[in-house]
Amino acid sequence: MPEIKKIKEEYLLKLDQVLDQNKLNEIKTELFGKNGIISNKFKQLGSIGEDKRKEFASELNFLKNELQELILKKNENIQNQEINKKLKD
Repeated sequence: MPEIKKIKEEYLLKLDQVLDQNKLNEIKTELFGKNGIISNKFKQLGSIGEDKRKEFASELNFLKNELQELILKKNENIQNQEINKKLKD
């Protein structure tokens, strides 16, 4: 699905550029909030033909899990950087 690939590429780039916790939380909300991109894609599953629904849902789940994992790793990195900065001061 090209739109899932586009979302992935866009947010991988955004996550790579995040330097602080606030921006990371904004991205997380953009993706997984009540009206987030991923949330809305899951809501669209009902309108997709049965033949393509399973593939779309599978790809969407994979993307969701991948992005959540990247957000967790980025969060850990930011926290470690903040701790190191405090220790140096």
